[in-house]
Amino acid sequence: MHTQFESVNEEVEEIKGEVKDKEDSFKNIRIAGETQCRWRFHPGYIHSFNLTENYFVYPEQTFAWSIPMLASMPFHNKSAMDNFQWYPDEKTPENENLVRLTGCKATAKKISEDEVFCEYEVLYSGGCELAQVNYPKYNGRKYTYVYGVGHGFKRLVKLNVSDKTYKIWEPTEGIVSEPVFVPNPEQKSEDDGVVLSPVKAYGKGARPYLIVLDGKTFTELARVEFDTSRFSLDFHGFFRAAET
Repeated sequence: MHTQFESVNEEVEEIKGEVKDKEDSFKNIRIAGETQCRWRFHPGYIHSFNLTENYFVYPEQTFAWSIPMLASMPFHNKSAMDNFQWYPDEKTPENENLVRLTGCKATAKKISEDEVFCEYEVLYSGGCELAQVNYPKYNGRKYTYVYGVGHGFKRLVKLNVSDKTYKIWEPTEGIVSEPVFVPNPEQKSEDDGVVLSPVKAYGKGARPYLIVLDGKTFTELARVEFDTSRFSLDFHGFFRAAET
């Protein structure tokens, strides 16, 4: 998703097929949908959008980019944060829970003109960052299992968001990275597959490795060690199947 500055529209774009090199990266793009911004030259700030089986959901909030200020950045020598415009006059119902997800106990209520009171629902108290789900099958659909890192990157977590139960895997010594779920090609359930995560091992002579966990039991199936001491842990990795 991106902002079309010429017409001040928000556009959702779809890329079809495989991108083999940077030269053809834009050849298969089509505009799947667009909407006019509420404030001319001030598109609402957005990091990502929601996707369901039938819809794109674009949350246009009242915290907006100022295109004129962005264009003048080379001259006023200010940071990106200084280029936002706040629209405080947009009305929000007071004393009404703005969270309307079925089964969710978290709440958000506007209690005054400049204050919203939020209460969260704890699913897992040990922390679960860089969360991944079974994207190939459950992206935009209701899911049960989330895989993430916890306890300061010292453990991997499998969390059941329906009943709040969880499983943990921890290296003997080392830190983990964002897990990636790879479904079984003949998948029979949501968690039928494996979870991959790079691990930076500690200790003299210790080698980094890729851990392979059973998606159901969250126990180790295999690991691949690398003959190097230099090893980068990345965020937002992905799995790509070998070409056949």
